[in-house]
Amino acid sequence: MRSFIMIQIALIILASCASKKEKVDISEEMSKTPSIRNESELYYIQKDMLLTNKNLTKDQKDKLSDLIQKSKLQNQEIQYEIAKTKAMLFKELMSDKENRYKIKVLEGQLLKLSRKKTRYSISTYKEARNIVGKSGVSIDKDLQINDTQTLRDL
Repeated sequence: MRSFIMIQIALIILASCASKKEKVDISEEMSKTPSIRNESELYYIQKDMLLTNKNLTKDQKDKLSDLIQKSKLQNQEIQYEIAKTKAMLFKELMSDKENRYKIKVLEGQLLKLSRKKTRYSISTYKEARNIVGKSGVSIDKDLQINDTQTLRDL
């Protein structure tokens, strides 16, 4: 019994080390990836990758191209709302009288928009996986975030 427990502990340690190495590898790859300054630059990089890919069919490329365009427009709309919300927060910061309720509402709106953008990005990624035939990884449980949270709740 004792050896069985020791084997399980050893396996857990091995699995833990493997996932840490993988995280380090991903971090290193991320640090080597060139910076993308804005959504438009990302859009052009994605379109270029799509055009130069030789593994996808014309139908897959067309569907992904449409998805990329749709995603770009949606992200622009959300980013516009985020910028407006930030401007209103800054305006409130500069005002003579501080309205705590207004600040709380604006902070909540900013969090809600950020979550919306993240959810949309992940759902677009999942849709792209389906188009290229790599579906099967579910990350829905990670997206169950309560939109009524405020900054103090995080």
